[in-house]
Amino acid sequence: MSELTIVGTISAIAGERDRVVLLLQEHRERCLRTEEGTVSFQILTADENDNDIFVHEVYRDDEAFNRHLNGHSLRQWQNDVDNLLSGFTLHQARMV
Repeated sequence: MSELTIVGTISAIAGERDRVVLLLQEHRERCLRTEEGTVSFQILTADENDNDIFVHEVYRDDEAFNRHLNGHSLRQWQNDVDNLLSGFTLHQARMV
């Protein structure tokens, strides 16, 4: 099976983007260090507004992504940002 790419938009509540980015960077480091099959995890901030953050994650296969979804780091990140987000959208995609 081919690599799975996740493209997402995370919207922080006003004034909290930097904090969310820091927590997301910590999450990324944990994932890359401890989750087998996490190929890359990029974090970008939007130029056009002060609230949006974009993620681009690549997993070796569906199994690696499922490990990520069920892993400790994602649960920790979700708890850490529980009151800091106003929206969250993810899309799964594969290279053609």
